[in-house]
Amino acid sequence: MPTGPTEYKSASYATPALEQRMSVWTSHSEYLVLGKIWKFRREIYRYQFESELGEGLLDQIRMAVSTRFVFNNGSFRRQVEKLSGIPQTF
Repeated sequence: MPTGPTEYKSASYATPALEQRMSVWTSHSEYLVLGKIWKFRREIYRYQFESELGEGLLDQIRMAVSTRFVFNNGSFRRQVEKLSGIPQTF
C-alpha cells in the first residue's frame, strides 16, 4: 500500500507535482494556467493537496464509489441518468 502520492504508479500526481516528464502525458490547459514557470506551477499544484478532505465529503465519495452513483447533485447527474438509463437516486 502506498504511503504517499509519490508512490502511486499513476502519472496523474507525479507529472504535475514533481514535474516528471512522460512522453504519453500532456499537460491539461487548467494545469498550465497555474503559471508559466514550472517551479511556481508545481508549488501551486502541490499546495492544492495540502489540506485534508472533511469526513462528510469522504463519506459522500465512499457512498458514490460503493453504489456506483454519480458524485454530483446537479444537472450532470440527471444527464448521466438519462443517457445510461440507470437511476442515480436512492
